[in-house]
Amino acid sequence: MASCFALLIPSAAQSQDATSNAERLANLEIYLKGPDEKPLRRLAVVSLMRSEGECYKEETTSEGHVRIKNVVPSEYNLQVVAPGFSTKTEPIAIKDSKDMKMTVRLEAGSGKDKGKSKGGGSKLEAKTQNELGKATEAIRSNNMFEAQLALERADKIAPQNPDVQYVLGVFEQRRGLWEEAKSHWSKALESDPQHYRTLMAMSGILLRENHPVEAIPYIERSVNAVPSAWRPHALYAEAYLKQGLAPEAIQQARLAQELGHEKTAVVQPILAAALSKQGNAEEAKAILEEYVKGHPADERAKKQLAVLQAPLTLSLEPEPVPSISEGIADLLPSSWMPPDIDETVGALEPGAVCDLGEVQKHTAERIEEFLKNVDRFTATESLQHESINKWGQAAPPINRVFNYVVEVKELQPGYFSVYEYRSAAHGANEYADGVATNGVPAMILIFHPHNAVNFEMTCEGRVRLSGGDAWQVYFRQREDRPNTIRAFRVGENGQNYPIPLKGRALIATDTFQVVRLETQMIAPIREINLEADYTAIEYGQVHFDAANTNLWLPQIAEVYSDRAGRRIHQSHTFSNYALFSVDEKQKIADPKIKPEKSEESKDGPAKPN
Repeated sequence: MASCFALLIPSAAQSQDATSNAERLANLEIYLKGPDEKPLRRLAVVSLMRSEGECYKEETTSEGHVRIKNVVPSEYNLQVVAPGFSTKTEPIAIKDSKDMKMTVRLEAGSGKDKGKSKGGGSKLEAKTQNELGKATEAIRSNNMFEAQLALERADKIAPQNPDVQYVLGVFEQRRGLWEEAKSHWSKALESDPQHYRTLMAMSGILLRENHPVEAIPYIERSVNAVPSAWRPHALYAEAYLKQGLAPEAIQQARLAQELGHEKTAVVQPILAAALSKQGNAEEAKAILEEYVKGHPADERAKKQLAVLQAPLTLSLEPEPVPSISEGIADLLPSSWMPPDIDETVGALEPGAVCDLGEVQKHTAERIEEFLKNVDRFTATESLQHESINKWGQAAPPINRVFNYVVEVKELQPGYFSVYEYRSAAHGANEYADGVATNGVPAMILIFHPHNAVNFEMTCEGRVRLSGGDAWQVYFRQREDRPNTIRAFRVGENGQNYPIPLKGRALIATDTFQVVRLETQMIAPIREINLEADYTAIEYGQVHFDAANTNLWLPQIAEVYSDRAGRRIHQSHTFSNYALFSVDEKQKIADPKIKPEKSEESKDGPAKPN
């Protein structure tokens, strides 16, 4: 993905273009539509790229429309970058000075598909989604009366929708009406045979009723719906264990652990039971001891461990068969947050061998090159801010445009600080809803050698992207190492609260540049009521003629947060980059704008570092 850039001094070629072709310039009208064929409400950056990859012109859309003026007739590549959608590039030929109109349709991407997706159900009208959100929150709060009223309204509006039938089934299950729950889930699968959560729910209820053979087909379909999710493999392990198939249970339990990382602790009793049946009692005991230490309230696991630890001559009762099916289905996921990073590993290329050491080494080299070449850069930041209500519905978006400045300083060898400044592009322009997001440029420093040692990293495999292959690297903050990447501070002079992160990076296999970075807080920070903090950043190559260098910089950043009941989704799009280099011959004054405050709320400012 390329991006336009701003030069400190216009090139001679650009000046010549503007003068010699002034009499035959054209205007280009572009209309953007989403997968639903409706005008795109999100901010988007539309760029005209020359055939050699240089950016010619770039504009930001408003309500799905943009007008690019004074275009020299020629052949270009039109590039559209919009948060939540796949980058669209298509050739365009402007042959004369006549005005030209065109419509570009975008496809959902980066996990943001709002239409019908495999295993996910079909798109809901806003009114139905609102009722489902109310029902979900009411079920979570055990307010079954309010949940019933909301579900009755949703069922009346969209009785055939699989999402509606799925939540109705969850509602009946919570009331202990298992047959009614199965009836709703069967109806959901009639509308969408690959509805992932319904398949998981049906598998779980059949295992609960001790029907593992009947559960297997549903588990198999859930694997087909979401191949890289860990939960179906955990259910496979229980189903095989209940059939006495210990080797198969062990294989599926280990696969679930490989896919789900720390979320899969619940699988340990199943794995221990299967290992015990296969004669590996010592390994089974070690696994259970670790599990019980972290889950002291699990009485069934304690009993399972006691039976394993008892001398063979004194063990009079059989080892209990553990069950994970009742709580594993994650029945009520968030209606507005992206899925947990550990839910699925994504689509990996089979058979690809990844050398984590080599990937870390070369990626660190790219980060150090970036820091060596950059002291300060500027960009135009286009922001779309949405406040999310408790039912998962977004308020009308607030749009802002800022002049954005990032300054990188090396405080001491290997230790960097990243300062961000924002000012309105056109006069006074307050932060949307009093909230600003800080820290996007600093996230890439996770892979700097001084920071990478603070994370456990795993190279999960290779993924195929439209622009080439990438290694997928999973990372997680180590408990025994300092957190140097992200923190919140409540109040101007308040205490810092480090945020331990986990996440994934996609790193190009040829250049070892980070092309996508996704981070999520490991656990809520109760002291400041921070329940969620999620960021996804797409990077693209920016060429700077003046410095004769290419840099990979953020193109899009999606940020989600939930603090003290205040739910926020922000989409940031960056364009018109300009690079400043500070050396002995060139000194640039500090910008005459104050550093941003990250979040302003009734409780006082909270500042992530």
